[in-house]
Order: sequence, then C-alpha cells, then structure tokens
Amino acid sequence: MQNFWCHIFLLPSKVIKKMNKLCNSFIWKGHELFAKGAKVSWDKVYYPKAEGGLDFKKLSIWNKVFMMRCLWLILIKVGSFWVAWSKLYVIKGPNIWQMQSLPKYS
Repeated sequence: MQNFWCHIFLLPSKVIKKMNKLCNSFIWKGHELFAKGAKVSWDKVYYPKAEGGLDFKKLSIWNKVFMMRCLWLILIKVGSFWVAWSKLYVIKGPNIWQMQSLPKYS
C-alpha cells in the first residue's frame, strides 16, 4: 500500500513515522498496538541480509526516490495520467525549475 502512495505524493514525515511505528510493532509483536520488547534495534532491520539485517528499505528514502521518479517522468513527458494532468494544470511555464509553489498543490 505505501508504495502506491509514495509513487503519487510526498508523504509527510509524521505519516512516515507512524507507518514505521506500526511496522515495527507488527514485526516484533505480531500486532500493531504493542511495541515493547524488541530483541533487535529497529535501525538494524535496514541492514543487508549479509550483514545480519532484514534488508528493509527506509520509507523516507523510498518516498524521495519515487518523487524523483515522478519528476523524471514529468521532464521526459512520458508516464501516467498524473503526469499529463500535472503538465496541463500545475506546470504552466516552460521551465519546471522556476515554477512557483502554490499552496493548493502542496
């Protein structure tokens, strides 16, 4: 589920922290409401399997990667309906780097 939303929106850090908390609780306790008693530091699950981790990806980095992908799709003018809508209604100037940020699109 988070991959879909990361593809479309830049998730707020509060949402990412909450998702990490829920995942942490579920992995260590099997239920999303309990987070005490973990046997391994949550930071160590991001290590590669060869180094003893679970090879998880950090959601904050994953979200930034997807945002860069969206920017790339906009710049090469290929992609989904979202790219076409963005080009038509949001990005009106010839240069995306000089575009003004509007509150209604944030």
